[in-house]
Amino acid sequence: MRAELDSLTDAITKRLPGLVVSHTSLSNRLEFLFRAELEVAHARAMTPLRLAQFAAGRHCARDAIAELGAEISPVLAGPEGEPLWPAGLVGSISHKGETALAAIAQAELYRSVGIDLELDEISDDGWLTEVMAPGDRFMTPVRSLATALLSAKESYYKAQFPVTRESPYWPDVCVQSAQDGTFRGIGPCGVVANGVQLATGPWIVSVCIVRHAHV
Repeated sequence: MRAELDSLTDAITKRLPGLVVSHTSLSNRLEFLFRAELEVAHARAMTPLRLAQFAAGRHCARDAIAELGAEISPVLAGPEGEPLWPAGLVGSISHKGETALAAIAQAELYRSVGIDLELDEISDDGWLTEVMAPGDRFMTPVRSLATALLSAKESYYKAQFPVTRESPYWPDVCVQSAQDGTFRGIGPCGVVANGVQLATGPWIVSVCIVRHAHV
């Protein structure tokens, strides 16, 4: 499955120039945490699973920061658990199963970034009604429309949060996609974000970016 994720992340970074995406497994990543990051984990009384996710996400973030050529420093957490990126960087972290992902870019390039990783699982129609908005139009070729739509909206949520500090419900976010995997999201605060969603094997990866107003 690692090769499939490599293929997805490579394809996404080709679509979003300047973005770096890194992924890793959850195992044996605690040793890579900075002391300040460990203090965040202890202060939040994380369960063993949540701690493994936290450590793997920070490990991915460090790899991506290094690839950008930026100075590696702790990635702490805000009041809502959101990553606090070093000055000059924007990014996002996601976890699913035994895998973590991080997407990072220079802040001068994008205003904010959101990423989401999901397994392409078949879901019942009842869950789809919990996620879908009246204006949604989604065309990603996957087994589970609900999972694909949720993934796109989760990446949008993460991208808009640093801008609005708001937490919209899924039906309040409208997502419209094209057959090439690109999509556009807009929420109740009016923030527009552009995204890419690709799927292969068991994985669905969605990345959303909010551009600067002058772009």
